[in-house]
Amino acid sequence: MLEKIDKNDLKLLAELDSNSRQSFTRIGKTIGLSKEVVKYRYDQLLDKGIFSHSYPLIDTYKLGYLIHIVWIKFHNTSREDELSFIEHLKNSSNVGVIVELYGNFDLVFGIWAENVVEFKKRYDKIVGGYSRFVKEQKVTTEINCNYLSLNFIYEKHIKNILIGNELVNSSIDDIDKSVLKELAKNAREPVVKIANTLELNSNTVIN
Repeated sequence: MLEKIDKNDLKLLAELDSNSRQSFTRIGKTIGLSKEVVKYRYDQLLDKGIFSHSYPLIDTYKLGYLIHIVWIKFHNTSREDELSFIEHLKNSSNVGVIVELYGNFDLVFGIWAENVVEFKKRYDKIVGGYSRFVKEQKVTTEINCNYLSLNFIYEKHIKNILIGNELVNSSIDDIDKSVLKELAKNAREPVVKIANTLELNSNTVIN
């Protein structure tokens, strides 16, 4: 059954898509609703499953990582085998988006790596235990990608976001990495809560 949402819900979704770290107060001023109404509508959209959470767009190229896309065709697998492999991917480091497909391939996922040698090592470690289920595989490397906003939720056209295009070896420290990991779980996570989780002073996270 399709859930019905109105124009104000679409405006709220557009604001979250544009900048999910905006406060409910700021979103309310932009779309002409009170903070309380925005919070209520936000919770309703979550409850209805219109969206599940907010996440940041992390440009891995600026961290020195290429994204290698792995396409897999299964054979001699049960549904339990496939779900087990997907769960294994979720728990593997340096694995990005995971998508099930219908057609020539059954599954596609991304592996972040600084170079092809590192990618091969990570691929062997990740897929090795499930290689008996792999009938066919293909690997492609992303040079850049466009994040295509859901333009139907906007009242006017929004430019797409380009990620990649130039590989930069920008060094970040362990605190930066930890903050990114927390934001990847929930982009709306308050700075104070992130600091508490990481047992840091909130000024350290902000700065």
